[in-house]
Amino acid sequence: MTRTSKGILVAVSTEDLLESVAVIELAKEARIEPHQGPGRRARVLAHQVAGLLIDSEGSVQLSHVKTILARSYPYSKLDEKQLEQVIDYQRKMGHLKRDGETLYRTGRTRTYYYENLSMIPDERRYLVVDLTNNQAIGILGEEFMMENARVGLNFIIKGRTWQMKQIADDGRVYVLPITDPTAAVPGWDGKILPIPMELGLRVGSFRAKIDQQLSSQEDVEPAVKRLASEWPSDPYGTRKVVEETWRIRRLDVQSQQTIGSSSKDSTDT
Repeated sequence: MTRTSKGILVAVSTEDLLESVAVIELAKEARIEPHQGPGRRARVLAHQVAGLLIDSEGSVQLSHVKTILARSYPYSKLDEKQLEQVIDYQRKMGHLKRDGETLYRTGRTRTYYYENLSMIPDERRYLVVDLTNNQAIGILGEEFMMENARVGLNFIIKGRTWQMKQIADDGRVYVLPITDPTAAVPGWDGKILPIPMELGLRVGSFRAKIDQQLSSQEDVEPAVKRLASEWPSDPYGTRKVVEETWRIRRLDVQSQQTIGSSSKDSTDT
């Protein structure tokens, strides 16, 4: 093949855009993250067994299942004990029936298969809505909501501090902005980053670069033009990234002024 594959990365947030630019740069530098083949996942194994039953006329021999699975690299050295455990679990769940060395499809086999097409568990997302204008400002994950959410909680999203006022049954979280810069401290789970360290460091350097370019400017235009000429990204997205950093810089200045004023008042008192 002499042709070069081409693709488009679609970013849904400013962080996505910076990561996309970083991925492209690293790829051009031939710095690709190492690939680790998947292991013998029991969840995937169960799904494949159900798929073989659906493809059959109602039953399939266990020897045939083993032959098919062994053709794929992750299960080329399949532990038969693991397969027996998976099949026994599926039998108890009603996803299949077994008679000796023959597996049979049940009324629940097809339902199980199609309800678990993705191997990535779904996580509920909560839309954060600003009560002052009824506009969505971001999304909170299920883990954060289960562990932390409550009416009156102060938290940080998009570089600003907000207070939860209502948690609706439809998955919306209604908030109001607060001005106290010490109201909340953002958490950081550094050990569970969803991206390689090298990619994260490159994104961090991008943000530092934007901040540096804005430090000596009165508006965002010079930085937008420069980065738009350097990055393989849509100009609209580049502007959004720069404007976001610009807003955070202004909020930081305001916060420092507020803290300084509070300290002065305490000293005078």
